[in-house]
Amino acid sequence: MIRIIKHEWHQVDSSYGLEIEREQLDEIYPDLDSEEQDEIWQQILDNEYDIGELIDAAQSAGLYSIDWDHIDDDWYTSRKGGYDVTYEIEPDYEPPKTEKDFIHDLRNEVNELRQQLGLEEKYDTRPDDVRLAALKAEFDKLIEEEEVDCFSCGEMHLESDLIEMSGQYVCPDCGEGWVMKDQRED
Repeated sequence: MIRIIKHEWHQVDSSYGLEIEREQLDEIYPDLDSEEQDEIWQQILDNEYDIGELIDAAQSAGLYSIDWDHIDDDWYTSRKGGYDVTYEIEPDYEPPKTEKDFIHDLRNEVNELRQQLGLEEKYDTRPDDVRLAALKAEFDKLIEEEEVDCFSCGEMHLESDLIEMSGQYVCPDCGEGWVMKDQRED
């Protein structure tokens, strides 16, 4: 599978804001007296002061890393056209896995384990969340449970696969009574 990626090369006008109060001029311009700072503040209010100089002074005073707040983006080429478009091929593309992919992988893993244990494969038609929980429980059970050998015939079996007859578990191969592993004497 490949993926084709379309790139649209737009021009954008991004707006950012920075709030500064009069008192901060004391820190930005510590060498100026209060009257000179008031004069700068008035020039700022009248839009007569070079804001670039103010920002440079704040940064050189080591006071601000200048964290601007994003206000707006104006993608004017989207509204008016006039942008370039290019295409790119991404070979060997694999889409991100979805929950269904994980369920499918888990079901295949469980079926492989079932085959290794000599059991039939199962296809489950229940809803995904129910099936996932059941598969996880079955998978955990298969991993945790170990095979135990029959005292009579020596065949290996999972205790969960034993046949119960008249309140007694028996070996599915030889039919003899089964002694659970935790009840065996060494």
